[in-house]
Amino acid sequence: NTIENYYVNSINLAISELDLNNENKDVVDEYLIKIAELTNEYKSLTQELNTKGVNDVTINALISNLQLRLQLLQRLQKQLKKLNTLNTKQNETHV
Repeated sequence: NTIENYYVNSINLAISELDLNNENKDVVDEYLIKIAELTNEYKSLTQELNTKGVNDVTINALISNLQLRLQLLQRLQKQLKKLNTLNTKQNETHV
């Protein structure tokens, strides 16, 4: 549960720190759709855990799911920084 809290808090923090604007909305939406799919998968795994009992395979799948969501958000943050840098350079060129 401590591992889960760590990842959930990290995921929520990463989402809250996203710099959203009209220029990156499509990219952000794409990532958030993937993260929502992983969240639904996580819920299914949790239900499986509750019905079948604790087992290493399900626990590892839950942890991998959390790690993947966090990695996707970190990748999104890097991509947004690149987009912001490109937009800044383009704006400086047009001035």
